Amino acid sequence: MNNTLWVAILFCMSPSFASEPAPQRRWIFTIDGKKQVFVHLPDQNYTLSEKCFSKKGNVDCEAFRALSKATLRGLDPELLERGTNPGSPICRKKLGGSVVIGSNEAGAENSFCLFSDGSMIDSGSLSAAAQGK
Repeated sequence: MNNTLWVAILFCMSPSFASEPAPQRRWIFTIDGKKQVFVHLPDQNYTLSEKCFSKKGNVDCEAFRALSKATLRGLDPELLERGTNPGSPICRKKLGGSVVIGSNEAGAENSFCLFSDGSMIDSGSLSAAAQGK
């Protein structure tokens, strides 16, 4: 094998290559008759509306700031024991958002927290952010 091939193989096996961030995924959900694009960031474990991202890739919106405020404290334990997605009550009771339901082309549904600036985050992201808080 030539040296160039070995360098390519070693580069691909190096820890820095393996630790590259997972690619963002874009999902489209229809909410109230309008198609909304969401960006899922698997390394951070959250999904935000595309509106949150600037052209330079910076993230700034109410939905993003809500991640640091999400908490399970003060929520009715009975509500959580009934199998309710904690993201929905966190959205309404802790963050002042409203819960909306979206469906994708395959018919799968997902709940999102909608904020006054029009940004959204999926309820599962809020649930994950609230764990331990």
